[in-house]
Amino acid sequence: MEPRKRLSIALVTQSVYAMQHRKLQGAGSRSLGSTPKQANSTTNAPLSYSFELAGGELAFHRLARRFYQGVARDETLRPMYPADLGESAHLLALFLIQFCGGPATYSQQKGHPRLRMRHLPFSIGQQERDSWVFHMNAALQSEIENAQAREFLSQYFERTATFMMNR
Repeated sequence: MEPRKRLSIALVTQSVYAMQHRKLQGAGSRSLGSTPKQANSTTNAPLSYSFELAGGELAFHRLARRFYQGVARDETLRPMYPADLGESAHLLALFLIQFCGGPATYSQQKGHPRLRMRHLPFSIGQQERDSWVFHMNAALQSEIENAQAREFLSQYFERTATFMMNR
């Protein structure tokens, strides 16, 4: 991919992250006792409020495990993943923790997320996208108690899943 296109995708991704976090902040997160403290260097997201609203690290690990329980039974998605879904669940949790303002363990272990690049080897069309979103929304409903955090994450997943489509 050309350097300009990579930069453009990175800037769009960072802009989407920033807009989503500003929207969540404007939706009343301050009334819940959370205020942004500093920016995450990878996502440009204010730290703490979406991470804390969602329930912290344990909530993201539960979310990822629940999501992959659905994937394990899905005839469309299952062939796209390795036999052992444990590592995939762990990495998804680390990514979401970092994206929402928690520790940057994902980037420390794997480097920049580069979501589009990491998903290009897989054929992702409307059916794959819709199945992925279905299982993620089911996991959100099951594992994330805070309605604001669920809505924020659901919107992020909808947009990001669409962005990952490559056919």
